[in-house]
Amino acid sequence: MPKPTAPSSNAADTDPHEIRVFTKQFLAQTAEVVTRCFLNHEAMTASQRVPEPFFFQFVSSLLRRSHEDGLSMIALDRHDGHVAAVLINEDWAIGPPEMDWDPVFLPIITLLDKLGQTYSKDLDMRPGFYFHLFMLAVDAPFKGRRLGDRLVGESLELARSKGFKKAVVEATGGASQYICRNLHGFEERHRINYKEFRYRDSPIFSGIRGEECTILMDRTL
Repeated sequence: MPKPTAPSSNAADTDPHEIRVFTKQFLAQTAEVVTRCFLNHEAMTASQRVPEPFFFQFVSSLLRRSHEDGLSMIALDRHDGHVAAVLINEDWAIGPPEMDWDPVFLPIITLLDKLGQTYSKDLDMRPGFYFHLFMLAVDAPFKGRRLGDRLVGESLELARSKGFKKAVVEATGGASQYICRNLHGFEERHRINYKEFRYRDSPIFSGIRGEECTILMDRTL
């Protein structure tokens, strides 16, 4: 009688998700996941009703650059190979992609720029030093599986391996703030409350419900 086969002890055999560096073969899928998540769930993007075609183009531009620098991470569903979650990362010394900004997106860029300028005004923003965790998205069917936590952890390991010294994030909602601060040791440096922020003298984010602020945090790698 044959002996029963012992269960594999290899975690990769039982893990339903594969965490890997983003490559361009996943560009369209990844852009769709980020666009869907941000338009429906990210406080500022949803509040501004950012047009889907513009946002998809913006995310695609970021991902094309991500393929070149190899800094972004995705989680794949091993069952069907679909992209389940994404963390777009970048070298913070490199500016945003060149594109025509939709006017409704400008308040978001302005708030993030204000935080970034406050943080970096006395810093040497040389390439290869500050690792920027920019956009975290978990597709709805995969929420509750710690994929955001895992993507942040793997991204920090990737940053260390590439010689970055600091990690920086502007966390726009409670979930990402909890992951970065409570699970990965980020410390708050600056925050902007949505009800207090004014764009062209208008409290443009005062109608946001369920989220209070964007927090810029950092940690040493």
